Amino acid sequence: MRTEEEIVKGSVWHVLNFTNATVMEYTFALAFEKELADMKGLMKGGSFCDVLDEEKGLYFINTELELLESLKDPAIVILVDTIHKLIDCANTYFIIIGIDLEELATDDQYNYMAGGTWNSMYFELKEEGYDALLQTAGTLYHSMLYVLYTAAYQLILKRADVYEVSDDEFWKNYHPLLVGELKVEDPLAQILIDLIAELQKDAMRIYNLAN
Repeated sequence: MRTEEEIVKGSVWHVLNFTNATVMEYTFALAFEKELADMKGLMKGGSFCDVLDEEKGLYFINTELELLESLKDPAIVILVDTIHKLIDCANTYFIIIGIDLEELATDDQYNYMAGGTWNSMYFELKEEGYDALLQTAGTLYHSMLYVLYTAAYQLILKRADVYEVSDDEFWKNYHPLLVGELKVEDPLAQILIDLIAELQKDAMRIYNLAN
C-alpha cells in the first residue's frame, strides 16, 4: 500500500506530461492557422500517435515534435522551446524518483491524483483564428505556471490537497518565483520551481511577440 507521499511523487511526473500535452495541443492549433493550414481538420493537436507499447499505454511524441520543430513561425519556435523544457524536466524528474516506467505510466493511483492537480489548470483552448489564439498564450503560460507551483507544493507538503495553501503562496511568492529567486528545501519541488522561472522567460517572449 503506497503512502500519499509516494503517490504524490509519482503523480507529478504525469502532471508534467499532461501540461506538455496541453502546450502541444495549443501549438498545433496555432500552426493549423498558418503553416499547417492544409492539415487543419485532418489531425487533432492532442492526438500523439507514436506508440511504444499500446498494451502498457506508453507513448512517444517524436513525430509530432519533429513536425513542430520544422516550422518557422516565431511563436511556434518559442512554444517548441517550452515543450523541450517540459520534456527535459520530466525526464530529469523521472530519473531522480527512480520509479519503474511501466508502473509509473500505468498505475491508476498516479494518474488519478495527477488528473486532479492538472484540472486546476484553467486554460481552455478555443479555435478563434491565429491572432486571437496568440493573444491567449499569456493565459496558457500563467495557468501552466500555477499548476506546476501547485505540484511543487504537493511535494513540499507531501499530500495532494494543498490548493488553499498553494494558492496563497503562489501570489505571495509571485515575483521571486518568476525571476528564479525562490528557493525551497525539497529538491524535487525545486526542480519544478526552477522550471517555472524558465517557462516565464518563454511567456515574456510570447508576450513581446503578440503585443
